[in-house]
Amino acid sequence: MSDRRASVLVTLCLLPLAGCTSLGLNRGPAAPEVPAPLTVGSGERLVLVTPAKGAQTYECRAQKGGRYAWVAGAPEATLFDADGNKIGLHYAGPSWEIREGGKVVGAVKAEVAAPDPAAALPWQLLTAQAHEGEGLMTTVSSIQRLDTRGGLPPAAKACSQKAAGKKVRVDFGATYYFYAAG
Repeated sequence: MSDRRASVLVTLCLLPLAGCTSLGLNRGPAAPEVPAPLTVGSGERLVLVTPAKGAQTYECRAQKGGRYAWVAGAPEATLFDADGNKIGLHYAGPSWEIREGGKVVGAVKAEVAAPDPAAALPWQLLTAQAHEGEGLMTTVSSIQRLDTRGGLPPAAKACSQKAAGKKVRVDFGATYYFYAAG
């Protein structure tokens, strides 16, 4: 076989592979479409998507003017991989920790109502405030809480002087999207 012919053959064999990068097949998961206030920075890339299931805690507390209201406490949720295996926890801070990759603590930057605000917690954009350990979570710069289900406080009428100090747990689910710079 001539050199020219071998070169053409190699080029034809490699051509389909070259298309993989232009089609984005070598990238991680795609970032979701979100309302503008929840958009992450242009220099951030999606590094982890994890469904979560757990409970949001609330406590009935006295407010100004003699009123009482449910005040959100800490979330207590388990993080899962795409196959449904437990990979970590979401708890007070708010914090997210995965077994194989450290911990990130976030602060709410923006919030929008869920598509069904009467049935689900708001969607949020959080920015990383602190990291611990080593691994993936220590690179996280932004977190999105999307696809929320449940988690809203009990009815306002259930919080009164008689119920002051009462704590409740309300089941919720969400999908968390973690981003890193670069």
